[in-house]
Formats: sequence, structure tokens, C-alpha cells
Amino acid sequence: MTKRICNVGGVDRSARLGLASMLVGLAVLKKIKGHLRIIAGILGVLGLLSGIMRYCPISKILGRNTCEQKPEPLDEDRAEKDDY
Repeated sequence: MTKRICNVGGVDRSARLGLASMLVGLAVLKKIKGHLRIIAGILGVLGLLSGIMRYCPISKILGRNTCEQKPEPLDEDRAEKDDY
């Protein structure tokens, strides 16, 4: 089983969930008209997914990580520590 990767931190996650909820709400309640409504709905759903899963592929491409987790040592470093 692979470990889940996190690249969306606490404040970033809250902002994504809040903005995405607003976009989905506006699209569902038909407060936005035309093609903009469809775009707002799609962006809102994507924002909700990235906020819930705490992973954003666009942030990964850009090399952006706002998650508070510390990176784990490489397997080679772990093996050297075990030898001593």
C-alpha cells in the first residue's frame, strides 16, 4: 500500500473549501448565467476534491507544497541509521 501524498496545508485547504463551496453554490442556485455557470461549477467541484483529498496535481507540477508534514528520510538514510 502506498502512502498518501499531501501538498495542500491547513490554511490553503480552508481557502479552497470555502471558495469552492461558494462557486458550486452559485452555479447550483443559478446566480451565474451561461458558460460562466458551467466553468464555476467545474472549478468548484475540482476545488472541493483537492481540499478534501489534500492533494492538488497543479500544485505538484508547480512544486508548491503547503502541507505541514515533514519529509521522511530516504530509505538509504534509514538503512545507515539501522546499521549503527
